Amino acid sequence: MKKKINIIPNGGFTPKETPKRGWFGDKGMKKLAKTIKKNKDQKALDKAKQIKQIKYISISVVFILLVIFFVSLINRYVRWARNNTIIVQSPITIQKQKMIEVVSLAELNRRIEVTKMRSELSEIVEGIILKPTENKLNEIKIEVNKLSINSDEFFDFIWNAESSKGKNKPKGSLAQYCESIGMWNEIGFDPSHKFCFKDEKEARWYIPFYIYKNGKGLTMSELLCYYNQGNNKETGKPNKTCAYSESRFAEAN
Repeated sequence: MKKKINIIPNGGFTPKETPKRGWFGDKGMKKLAKTIKKNKDQKALDKAKQIKQIKYISISVVFILLVIFFVSLINRYVRWARNNTIIVQSPITIQKQKMIEVVSLAELNRRIEVTKMRSELSEIVEGIILKPTENKLNEIKIEVNKLSINSDEFFDFIWNAESSKGKNKPKGSLAQYCESIGMWNEIGFDPSHKFCFKDEKEARWYIPFYIYKNGKGLTMSELLCYYNQGNNKETGKPNKTCAYSESRFAEAN
């Protein structure tokens, strides 16, 4: 039997039998809209949090890199300052020159020693430093050899003792340090000031002066002891013999 439907004058249905709007109904549609909006808001919030985290991480990374950079910069400056100095000088003397010159401490020490050498040497030795020639070098060797000490023998001995004639230059040694800054000292001269010669030739020119200045009245053995350890604290004079002069280098200072 077919269900009877009451017809009202308007031609519609009775309120009891009015069909629902969609399968959700009005309440379902409102709830769905709220859920969609809530999901969108949550996604937006999560995205904002992620962006904020990325910003924090980026700022932290940049800060760490800046700290590393400045620490490295300070470290480089400290290392540079340990080995260099700045000389302020007149822009014009006899000839035009730079007002400010950056000079390594090794070069500064070399200049001081050469200046001292010029003031203390005889005219012959001073000629070797200012205008070095083989003839003048031979002349000073003759003068030095009057002291009974041969400058070539003395140089070769200390060269071999200090660096095996350039074959033994361990890291941190004076020879290695001078080589790293483009200079030379394989004979162990003045290690306390990290003294460096311009090159081997300048060192060979300097040794006759060293013998001339310090070797008067001394034998080769005594001067070698003086070169290695200075004067004996008790006598105030160089030892007549020592481990260094006897080639027992492992026992020497």
